[in-house]
Amino acid sequence: MAKVIENGVSLGVNFNSGNVSKYQVAGSDLEEVNKNIEQWNLDEEVAKIIETGRVLGFDFNSREEEVKTFVARREMEDKERSRRHEALTWNIRGLGGMEKKKAIKHLVNKHRPTILFIQESKLSSFDSKVISSLGGSWLNRGLGVDAIGRAGGLITMWNDSLFVTKACIKNDRCIILAG
Repeated sequence: MAKVIENGVSLGVNFNSGNVSKYQVAGSDLEEVNKNIEQWNLDEEVAKIIETGRVLGFDFNSREEEVKTFVARREMEDKERSRRHEALTWNIRGLGGMEKKKAIKHLVNKHRPTILFIQESKLSSFDSKVISSLGGSWLNRGLGVDAIGRAGGLITMWNDSLFVTKACIKNDRCIILAG
């Protein structure tokens, strides 16, 4: 399959069958254009898989939707893996307000870190409610060091299916994890 993009219109030509497909890649906004391009790439990938199967003696033509679903799922999984960060750290300078708690939840949901380090939480106590309120179901384990007066406070949270702890050490100034 060859592709030519001209004036926002893409032509896909399948040389084996002689079929020509038109894809509109222009759109009213960047998100729409990206969706059109993703759909075109998905269609092209499915066509390649079906053609490769034909060469190898498999007939996928009647299962095109199944192949498309499989490829789309794999693409989504790849995107998810690529946007996940292994570790995030934030000197939050106080975690008392709801706005900062919401910001942490948003970060966790968006980036899916394996480990999250928070400095200067200024929380006087740390318990399992802090883990569930900040890490949701993604970051399901954690340790905290309470603030001393109006200074300090450390929180380390992690996903125990991605990071298996072998040892944890904490004192009033640090948290050490080995995994």
